[in-house]
Amino acid sequence: MWFNQPYIKKQYPPGKKLLITGKMDRGFGVPQIQVTDHEVLDGEEGLHSGRIVPVYPSTENVSQRFFRTAIMAILRESGTK
Repeated sequence: MWFNQPYIKKQYPPGKKLLITGKMDRGFGVPQIQVTDHEVLDGEEGLHSGRIVPVYPSTENVSQRFFRTAIMAILRESGTK
């Protein structure tokens, strides 16, 4: 369940596999997840979820996703990953 984000429905068509994290709850008698993060499963190892995920110190305008993506790109470029 994404609150106030109607564009998400158009972004991921039926059948698209997602790995989501969030708070599990019951709403209207059915299980619901209030999504805090998500990632498309495309056959590769997830970068932002589904494993031990590094958390880097940052400023308020730089997200964890940005840090992880940048660091993974640097590691791949250097041949480390």
